[in-house]
Amino acid sequence: MKRSRRSALVYFSFAALSAAAFAGGSYLRDSGDPFHLKSPAGQTRLAQRGSGRESGHEGYAFRGPLSSSSVAPGGEDDAGNARRTFETIYSLVQQYYVDKIPADTQLSRGAIRGMLASLNDPNCYFLEPDQFALIEAEQAGKYSGIGASLAIRAQPRDGYTEYKIVIAAPIPGSPAEKAGLKPGDVVTYLNGRWVLGYDPFLRANRMADKLERRANDAQTEEVRKEFTAARQRAQGGFGLFGAQMALRGDTATLKRLNLPSDKISVTIERPGAKNPITVEMTHAQTEVPPVSGRVLPDGSGYIHIPAFTTKTTEQFKTVFASLPRNKGLVLDLRGNPGGLSESAVAIEGLLSSSGVFGYEVRPGGKSVSVKPVSYTGVNQPLAVLTDQGTASVAEALAAALTDKGTTALIGRETFGDSLLQTAYSLPDGSAFVLATGKMLGPRRTDWAGVGLTPKAIITQNATDEQWMRRASEELRQHTHVADNVR
Repeated sequence: MKRSRRSALVYFSFAALSAAAFAGGSYLRDSGDPFHLKSPAGQTRLAQRGSGRESGHEGYAFRGPLSSSSVAPGGEDDAGNARRTFETIYSLVQQYYVDKIPADTQLSRGAIRGMLASLNDPNCYFLEPDQFALIEAEQAGKYSGIGASLAIRAQPRDGYTEYKIVIAAPIPGSPAEKAGLKPGDVVTYLNGRWVLGYDPFLRANRMADKLERRANDAQTEEVRKEFTAARQRAQGGFGLFGAQMALRGDTATLKRLNLPSDKISVTIERPGAKNPITVEMTHAQTEVPPVSGRVLPDGSGYIHIPAFTTKTTEQFKTVFASLPRNKGLVLDLRGNPGGLSESAVAIEGLLSSSGVFGYEVRPGGKSVSVKPVSYTGVNQPLAVLTDQGTASVAEALAAALTDKGTTALIGRETFGDSLLQTAYSLPDGSAFVLATGKMLGPRRTDWAGVGLTPKAIITQNATDEQWMRRASEELRQHTHVADNVR
C-alpha cells in the first residue's frame, strides 16, 4: 500500500511511542535525549562503510532513505499489534490532545529516539539533519569542534555499567592536538559540568538498599549526602550524546546546553596521571591531512595514512605508485582513528595478493567474510606502525595484513575498537545509528577492548628516526611471504 512521506515516517516508528514513555520514566534526559546515547564514532569506528547517498562508521554505513518497505519484518502478530497500538495512540493524540500538537516530523523523531533508548546501548542514537551533516563531513575528512575522534567505553560497576567518552585520536593540527589531548583520555566535565555516563542515583539507591532498617546516624547522613550529590550531578550534567555533539561543535547542541559557541573547557582523566587535567579549546574546522609518502634512507617506501576518508583510497594509489617496491614498504597507521571501512579494504587489496580482509560478525553471531573487490598487491615485505591512537578501521587493516603472515607489526598497543555501526538516513535528512556488528581479522583475531600487540615494541619516548630504524630492521628480516596466505 502506498503511503505519503508523512505516513511513511509514522509507520517506520510504529513501535516506538510506548518505548519513548518507558525511557522517559527510567532514564535521565538531556534536553530530550536519553543520557546514555552517544554520537558517532569512530568514527568513526568500523561503522563508516560508505556514504548513504552513494551506497549502502569511522564508523558509518549509509542506507537510506528508508520507507515503510525498508523495515525488516518481525513476528506477524507482534508487529501487527505494535503497529496498531502506535497508530491508535497517534490517532488519539491527534484528536484529543488539549494543546498545540507538534508537527508529525517532531512526533516521529521523538518516537525514534524512544525506540533507540529502549535498546539501552549508547552506540545507538538519532541524528538531526545538521548533526548528520557533521558526520558526513567527517567521512570526507572535515572535523568541526575540538577535532578529535571519539569513542564510548563501558566499565562495569557494582550492579550497573558506566559509559565514558574517550578520545580515540586527535586529528593532526586540531584544537584537541594543540591542547595536548591524547588517545585514551576520558572526558569527565565540560565547562565544569559533569558528563553523565550513568544514572547518578543508582549508586545512592544501592547504598540505601544495603543499609539495615535501623541504620545509625552516620550511615544515614552518608546516604543523604550521596543523594544530594546525585541530584546536583543530574541537574547540572550533560548526557553522553549531548556532550559528544558539543565536542563536535554542533551549533544547536551548544545553544541548547547553554555552552559558548566558539570555545569549550574540557576536563579529562588520563591513565597514569594523578589528577584531572582541564584545558580550554577554541572550536575550529580541521581537515584530515592527505596520505603522504617518501623513500627512506635504506631505499624502502614509507606511507602515512592519517585517517580513512572518502579521499584516502585515491590518495594512497597516487603515493603508492611513486614509491619503489623492491625493498618493502612501511605503512604508518599511528594516530589513525579509523574511518570508512571500504577505503581500508581497498588499500589491503593493493598490498596483498589474496585472502580475506577479515570477518564481520553480525546479529545472531553470523560471521561473513569481507574481501576487496580485487587483489593487485605483490609479495613484498611490509611493516605496519601502530600506537594507542590506531583505532577501528586502522586496527582492522593492521590485523588483515599481520594475520596473513606477510607483515611485521611495530610500535605500541592499539586502541581496541572493533565495533561496526551503521547509519541509516531518513527521508527528512535526519538519520539514526545502530551498532550492527564487529570486525575480526583473517585468523579471527579479536582486538575489542584489548587492542593489537605489536611484535616489536617501541618505547614511549622513541624518536621518529628510531621508529624508522626499527622498521627497516624488521623489513630486512621479513623478506619472505608466508606460503599459506589465507
